Amino acid sequence: MRILLSFIILPFSFCVLLAIAGILVRTVLNRRTLGNGLLIGAAALLLWFSSYPGAYLLMTPLERKYEPLIDPETVSAQYIAVLGGGINYDTSLPVTARLTPSSTRRLAEGIRIRNLMDNAMLILLGGFEIEGSSTAGLMLENMIALDADTSNVVLLPGNRNTADEARAVREYAVDGPVILVTSAWHMPRSVALFRGQNIEVIPAPSDHALYRSISIGFKHFIWSPEYLNISHTAFHEYVGILWGWLRGKMGK
Repeated sequence: MRILLSFIILPFSFCVLLAIAGILVRTVLNRRTLGNGLLIGAAALLLWFSSYPGAYLLMTPLERKYEPLIDPETVSAQYIAVLGGGINYDTSLPVTARLTPSSTRRLAEGIRIRNLMDNAMLILLGGFEIEGSSTAGLMLENMIALDADTSNVVLLPGNRNTADEARAVREYAVDGPVILVTSAWHMPRSVALFRGQNIEVIPAPSDHALYRSISIGFKHFIWSPEYLNISHTAFHEYVGILWGWLRGKMGK
């Protein structure tokens, strides 16, 4: 149900379905004014979602809810949980190219925080994407390949989604609090799911989709697939948040 809902209301899919509806209204029902209105609406929405202002208005409430954890020394936590962000399925690539950009940035932030704290345990999460390869496992392989310190690292790969990751951490880090590392746009949903498991969370967002401080120029007012992808990501998160609340999995 959630997958179907996501497909229908995600920006590109919604605009395509709206355009198809416009064509059918024009040709089958012979209602040209309404059909033309639907087609114009589909085009206008697609251009809006593909623009910087459209992407900014959708993404900013997600990414700005929690500030980056610049100075981890100012907090007290025994665990750092790094959520998985997917893998590249091409097994012919070197291990450093097998993580998605989101997974790589989350891992880098988790390592940075761990290096600034004393005796913190780094928990790597992310389920099995293909047989024999999990996001958590590939994160550890990247750490080994890059000669990072792999002491005080634990893998919790048996999870399919963020709700599963929260349950896995609750079962392991029973004496939290936990520094939570994930993409900034994914952080509001992740925090709510972890708090739904009664886990004390210290947010540490990374992998921002939009720069936090930039000079606005002409390029920000032209249409781009990059901005459409950002709008897509934001919509996906809003659907995930709504779905989590409807299923009673979200904490405050």
